[in-house]
Amino acid sequence: MASYLVTLPDGTKAALPIWMTEASAARDAEIRDCGVASLTALEELRTLVDEVRAGWARSTASATDCIEPPASGDAP
Repeated sequence: MASYLVTLPDGTKAALPIWMTEASAARDAEIRDCGVASLTALEELRTLVDEVRAGWARSTASATDCIEPPASGDAP
């Protein structure tokens, strides 16, 4: 995805998708007093979070599987 690399006030860098800077991106936007998300969007977000957490768990498990404690008498 094409994006701009921007430097934030705290010095961190972030990628801003170019489409978010185009006028057409805000064409259907509305200002509301509170945020609104569809049930479908929330369900998709939950699925994504679950997948990321499962990936981290697998990554952590496989990383610890490779570490073997030293045999007695071996130098650490």
